[in-house]
Amino acid sequence: MNVNAVFGALIGGLLFGTTACVGADESVRFVDDSVIDDGGDQSSSSGTGSSGGASSSSSGTAGPGWPSCAARPAGAVATTVPQIWYDDPVEPTAVWLEGVYVSAISGGRCQLNSRCHVFVQQHPSYDALHDAAWQSLRLEVSDSIAHYFEGIAVGDQLNLAAHGWRRTDGGRNELQLQVSTELPGCAAVVGRAELSPVEASLDQLTIEAYEESLGPVLIRVATVAGKPDALDETFALWSQGGFDDEGADVTSLSPYFLPNHEFVGLAPGKAFSFWSITGVFAVYSPDTAAPGSAANAKYEEIYLRTMDDALLGE
Repeated sequence: MNVNAVFGALIGGLLFGTTACVGADESVRFVDDSVIDDGGDQSSSSGTGSSGGASSSSSGTAGPGWPSCAARPAGAVATTVPQIWYDDPVEPTAVWLEGVYVSAISGGRCQLNSRCHVFVQQHPSYDALHDAAWQSLRLEVSDSIAHYFEGIAVGDQLNLAAHGWRRTDGGRNELQLQVSTELPGCAAVVGRAELSPVEASLDQLTIEAYEESLGPVLIRVATVAGKPDALDETFALWSQGGFDDEGADVTSLSPYFLPNHEFVGLAPGKAFSFWSITGVFAVYSPDTAAPGSAANAKYEEIYLRTMDDALLGE
């Protein structure tokens, strides 16, 4: 994409001390091979880093190259979320983000043996959808080290070390942040804030917008409806007064960021009307190795964070 043209159109401190550090102050062994992730709602990582990790000893001391987030790690570029969008790195690049905010966490929290996805944004609120463009990114943490990030929560303000790059494997086209055994990273909680969603309509939530001009924005859609087939599966949304849950551009509601990845209070096979739904809009690219997954498939999703974010109508 012409990032300079798009950028011109779109871009107009330690309070709590909680630190989630990969390999620091914990006894953990890091392997030299790439982490193989399975399960979850997202595909596994396959990138190699610009700065390699090293195995830690049994003493619990971090190996060389692993940050603690007490200060900017050596070799990490101090930057912002909008600047990463502008730079659009094609290879994993070590970055340091100060004071970004957590808008959603898969399953409600990170935990061992479960690949963790954390959405972060530059500021706690924005006035409109176009103001929120290029302001947020997905952080993917590999399953074997995700428990080192279990102390973070929605609304936390973080100092964050990770690797940023645009993934294009398997048909993807997503600018994201990543932490794995080969891509060292950490997060330190430095504050909290109440995040506010921006208003959006279903027709504004497209794959192209997510990949090139918007990113994973915390949004609110009003007067929509949908019918779940199962409580642990996504279901299509449509505007009230119509019915359109077919086609490539359908946007679905996902339970993947809810505890246990299940909707609560909804009944399978029944259509529901919602006054509003609040969640993070993103694109899901399934692992093509999974049974039934189409090659290079992509799906528009709104990730519900709590059932309180789904206000039922009459």
